[in-house]
Amino acid sequence: MDYHKQRETRIPQLLTAFKSGNYRAPNILRVHIPKGDGKLRPLGLPTVEDKLLQTAVTRVLQLVYEDMFYPGSYGFRPGKSQHQALEELSSQVSWKGNRNIIDADMQNYFGSINHQCLREFLDLRIKDGVIRKMIDKWLKAGVLDNGQLIYPTEGTPPGERSPH
Repeated sequence: MDYHKQRETRIPQLLTAFKSGNYRAPNILRVHIPKGDGKLRPLGLPTVEDKLLQTAVTRVLQLVYEDMFYPGSYGFRPGKSQHQALEELSSQVSWKGNRNIIDADMQNYFGSINHQCLREFLDLRIKDGVIRKMIDKWLKAGVLDNGQLIYPTEGTPPGERSPH
């Protein structure tokens, strides 16, 4: 289906289903792409409608949580880029005398997120029941991986923009 051609009718229907709580999170398609080290990186590909809703909810979450982030944090934050991160790093090393750089990689971060801990964290600031229920639906959605449908009890599927 060419979603673009039908967007005039589909998007209002999508918003109505979302607001009423009737939207059901579809299964995520997992694909594996090669990483630089020869290993494979799993990515979860949502449907067009799911991607639209996830983007909208992400924008709300960014507004709610932005003030909690460390100012020197640049990863996947609105208005921040890898170029700004490099400029900050250069400034710290060249002008402020800092000589230590830590390179850390959290293995399987997205795949190991505890759903209950995530829910408790969200409950601290997210009071909108529609958003909370939608996030729960996404957490419970199935993942289609190599023809097998699985229902993970932990983790979130990293999307195509994920650093995972």
